[in-house]
Amino acid sequence: MKKWIIVGISIVILLCSAVFCVAVQRKRSFVEGAVIEKTSSFYYFDEDGYAGIFRCDSRSISMDIFAGFSKDGIHWDISDDPIVFHCDDEEIGKRDYRYDPRVCFIEDRYYITWCNGYHGYPTIGVGYTFDFKTFYQLENAFLPFNRNGVLFPRKINGNYYMLS
Repeated sequence: MKKWIIVGISIVILLCSAVFCVAVQRKRSFVEGAVIEKTSSFYYFDEDGYAGIFRCDSRSISMDIFAGFSKDGIHWDISDDPIVFHCDDEEIGKRDYRYDPRVCFIEDRYYITWCNGYHGYPTIGVGYTFDFKTFYQLENAFLPFNRNGVLFPRKINGNYYMLS
């Protein structure tokens, strides 16, 4: 029996496009269909299937984020180990917990934001990946005390923005 429990991945995704327990990206076009609306954040990862970032809790309720892959978007193979972010500054990489991941494809990479416990307080962690296998962490977006933020995938007046 695995030690991690997946927390609310499907109901939340279908009911609320602003709050994701999993965010899955497609490189170029939206998934069309009756269940998943065009405004959702579901995309094909590539011709082999889907990739996603999941919040999973341990039985002791420690929260972390994990990468997962699926051929059909329904049956997922989620890593047993939390995502390890490469980080240039060891201080930025410190965290108490991670949850509520969101994924946004911008230019040539997938940016990931999440609620990041940093020295006991919530902030917005920011990282990126090209392949959902190797991850890089950037500086926390809003310090201190902010846990919700969404990156916009298109430029507004020449800049990318995050709503917080």
